[in-house]
Amino acid sequence: MIQRKKIEDQTLLYHLTCMDNLSNILDTGLRSRASVKGQFVDVADGEIITGREALNLQTMVPFHFFTKNPFDGRVLRDHKTKSFCIISVRRTFANENGWKVIPKHPLSSSSAVSLLDYDQGMAQINWELMNTRDYRNAECKSVCMAECLSSGTVEPENFFCIYVKNDDEKKHVEGLIKKQGLSIFVTVNSYMF
Repeated sequence: MIQRKKIEDQTLLYHLTCMDNLSNILDTGLRSRASVKGQFVDVADGEIITGREALNLQTMVPFHFFTKNPFDGRVLRDHKTKSFCIISVRRTFANENGWKVIPKHPLSSSSAVSLLDYDQGMAQINWELMNTRDYRNAECKSVCMAECLSSGTVEPENFFCIYVKNDDEKKHVEGLIKKQGLSIFVTVNSYMF
């Protein structure tokens, strides 16, 4: 059996987005839902969007601590005909830039959500439970959707890598990156989707 690296010991954060949004993201940065201008392909659940707005989280850009989390799985199942990519940033970048952490899914608690400073939030995540990835367990599922949030636009120059599902998507993304005059590593990892 392949031993996975513990999630707490990994170095990246991940944001799943529809491939159709990537050109705009490369042009204007990865923006919060509240600041997106123009059209974008929205794949989030409407009830979750409403809940996030009630908590004023629509002004932040969310990232997850690993791929194939419950959010990713739901989006990919619900939108089988769409292509997706995953934008990653280094956790050190998030820490150095004052990103906040919510140790569980923000809508999982009836109490107010606390946006914790990076180090405090990381310390409060139940990593042992997260590493089990047992999505039948409601508490585990909630912990697996912990978020790291940027209060500002994440500029493409700060992306670590963009992950895609296959070689054709890689060529497409590399073309978009070249068109913008950017230098971002793109790699194929079908396992992430």
